[in-house]
Amino acid sequence: PVVADKKIRVVDLAIRTSKSKNVDGLMQAIESGDIDGIQQGALEGLERLELEKSEIHGLAERFEAGTLNAAEKFLHSSSTKEHFKAKVQAMSTIATFQDLLGPINSMSAVLTTACSQVNGSRALRKVLIGAKRLVSILESETVTAFDIQEAIPRFEGLKSNNGASFFQYLVQDMQGVDVIGIELSGVKAAKEVKIQAMLDALSDVKNRVTNVQKLADELPRTDPMTPKLQKFFSRATSDIEEAETAIASSKQMLVDMLRYLCQDEQTAVENVFGTLGNLVGLIYKATSENQVKAASQRRESAQQSRQTKSDMGTGDNEEFLKRLQARRDTLIGAN
Repeated sequence: PVVADKKIRVVDLAIRTSKSKNVDGLMQAIESGDIDGIQQGALEGLERLELEKSEIHGLAERFEAGTLNAAEKFLHSSSTKEHFKAKVQAMSTIATFQDLLGPINSMSAVLTTACSQVNGSRALRKVLIGAKRLVSILESETVTAFDIQEAIPRFEGLKSNNGASFFQYLVQDMQGVDVIGIELSGVKAAKEVKIQAMLDALSDVKNRVTNVQKLADELPRTDPMTPKLQKFFSRATSDIEEAETAIASSKQMLVDMLRYLCQDEQTAVENVFGTLGNLVGLIYKATSENQVKAASQRRESAQQSRQTKSDMGTGDNEEFLKRLQARRDTLIGAN
């Protein structure tokens, strides 16, 4: 074969799934930028398609001989047209733009939500106050700040004389701490956010959009694809600016949160949110343990109350029988 089979299959798929179902219609859709005329998956396949020089030469020979099949006809024609490859790439960018930008916006929103929850959580504030007190007691000096990532594991091993953990004491002593899981519901998802990956992905999107603009500048104004590219570039630029603003805001909120938690500003996102997630788990565990303990105490108290009443009842019966016997003896003696 003149061209590798896998490349032929890519073109065959594009032809079969195109609106026109034929080579000429597929070529026209690409020339005019008709995204609706080509399936997105097929368009992405065409974007990755690269012909070797030997393949281009072989296609030219078959063209002269008039022996090209449908897929080869498309490949030969595309190799002779200026801007054809750039048009395919531009169409792929337009078709996938929202899919590329969506996850970036989602990660930014997840980070913003989690940071806002941490900074505004009353339950977390109570935990931090209680923890600060404990650290002060353990260190025998007043502590104004401490490393939460180091402190939490340390607190896990602390037990009071009656066996209660620090977190059991905290939940019992400070009302409202047990709702920390609700107030920090976004922490688990935020642990998976990778800021550098988010920035790299946005940079890739920006580069693709820039290439679209370059193509729009190179194409004649009379080219049917030019106005479509310009319209997309204007909208995409606005969307990217909004994404950049959102990311900048989320990063600032992260810095504020790290300062609030007395953490270094370079602390990895997954580490700090992992610690907070662990804290939520410990609070839930302590709340459950306290509930079990309280239920057990209520059962014991109820049992003791019943036993006391039973004991009192037995004593009254004995006294009544004694009085009854004394009365009976008195009546018998009188008779």
